[in-house]
Amino acid sequence: MIVPISRSSLQSLKAETDEKTRLINIENFTKVLYENAIKQASTSTESIYRFEIVVFHPGVTSTFVNDNKDDILRILQKLFPDSIVEYKKLIKHIQAMRKGGYVPPVYYDISTVDQHILPLMTGNIIVDCIVVDWS
Repeated sequence: MIVPISRSSLQSLKAETDEKTRLINIENFTKVLYENAIKQASTSTESIYRFEIVVFHPGVTSTFVNDNKDDILRILQKLFPDSIVEYKKLIKHIQAMRKGGYVPPVYYDISTVDQHILPLMTGNIIVDCIVVDWS
């Protein structure tokens, strides 16, 4: 059956569709972060999960995450109520490979690093991250 639709409904249809898509993408994205943090907590002694914003997921870009970080953080804070959930700039220090194999990167919170030392920290990458800390 074909249903009549008003002009005002037609005018708002694109915005409504875009908002539904945005909310679905936020839900899917936060689900991935939630599952990754749970997986890390169950398989590692590391008590901080860092999601680098430069990593892309289907339908979600770094611009999307930056534009929606308040909503994303609010949802994650509800999912991890007594953990610290933050959006941070971190310095990612890639360590040299050791004889035993892969060495995970070390992260430093850029806000806690002395500004005079920053120029000396060459070979590091500054990354935007969503951090869940249950330590």
